[in-house]
Amino acid sequence: MIEGIASRIGVELDAETKEKVANEQLRMVWAHAAVGTLIATAFAVVMALHLRGSVELGLVQLWIAMKLLVAVPRVVQGQIFRRRGFRSTMAAGIRGSACPTA
Repeated sequence: MIEGIASRIGVELDAETKEKVANEQLRMVWAHAAVGTLIATAFAVVMALHLRGSVELGLVQLWIAMKLLVAVPRVVQGQIFRRRGFRSTMAAGIRGSACPTA
């Protein structure tokens, strides 16, 4: 996709630039993963409270349990990524994030 955009605007991308773009895209995804997951989980809990009167309680509880089983590892993974630092040199230059040395 990035190659298509670059060719349309007349820019040639080398391997290093492609890697920097990929690293920055990954950084942007993980920078928002925890917040997005927490908001989605809060919405799921509100929805479960709303549905508990019209849907079987066991199904609502199962749905919330499954949602939490997916949400917790996603939040943890985002925190691990944040603590280890962002690999992107663009992030280090713009936002002052720590880049891992090894």
